[in-house]
Amino acid sequence: MLRVDCYYFYALAVKIHPLTDLRVSSPLAEEWVVLHEARQELFQFFSLFPLRTTRTPANTLVQAINRVVPLELSEMRFNLDNGEKVIVPYFEGHAIREAAVEFESVLKAELVGWDAFFVSQKGAFSTTELMQQAETMVPEPGRSYLTKKATADFRQAGMCLAFNLGTAACFHVARATEEIIREYYRAVVGALPDIKQRNWGAYHRNLSRCSTAESKVLGWLKHITEEYRNPVLHPDEILSVDDATEFINACIALISSMGKALIKLGYKSEAEREAELLSNNEDGQIALQPLLAESGEMGEGTLGF
Repeated sequence: MLRVDCYYFYALAVKIHPLTDLRVSSPLAEEWVVLHEARQELFQFFSLFPLRTTRTPANTLVQAINRVVPLELSEMRFNLDNGEKVIVPYFEGHAIREAAVEFESVLKAELVGWDAFFVSQKGAFSTTELMQQAETMVPEPGRSYLTKKATADFRQAGMCLAFNLGTAACFHVARATEEIIREYYRAVVGALPDIKQRNWGAYHRNLSRCSTAESKVLGWLKHITEEYRNPVLHPDEILSVDDATEFINACIALISSMGKALIKLGYKSEAEREAELLSNNEDGQIALQPLLAESGEMGEGTLGF
């Protein structure tokens, strides 16, 4: 998913539109900055936005600019050997103007079909964090005990909540919460029950028999199981964003309680256990696999599409 900074469209327009009225046969020293900045803006814009139809006219415009302003600015000359000023050649300047007009026309046509939506903020949650780091909703120490699976589900839940999919958000949060319930269950009981008995009611029933189980954890687990989880996961229920937020807050309270209890029990998180395994390998070193950058050829002075 690409987070769109709408200012880039304004910045592109500011740099490109003046080229449609480029002064042909005027001194290059007076026009080169406008041309250079327009080319740089095209490079920046197309490195961020994967537009398809507009690629060809964009490359045409870049190549037209290259014939007047070289990519290596040190090669530019503003005066001839006889002292006469270098001007923007008529045909090259006219080609830039036509390419700029064509680029704007095609860009307009492509953006008309672009699907862009405004995502409203949900409560006090930052939209960006909801869509990228929804696990930050969980305060420490509960967040430290989120497994990789739980973190992935929280992120899915955040995106669902951002797009008003309350039922889906609750489904993912329930999955993430159960991951941490299982971590807590292992710490208190020692091993998970049989697969057929792996449900929130059975977890609560078995944990209640253990003297080391925290009363606050048991209270939240029973409350969510009876008041939220079963109704939330019923196929006939359609939940609003407000309903989802209420359920998520209850699950966060349960996870936070379990996190504090796990610290008291001295139970290590998934990340801590993995770190120990890495530190106990034969040579005590972590072998790092270098990242290989993909190499690809692109034409000089083009957008590389």
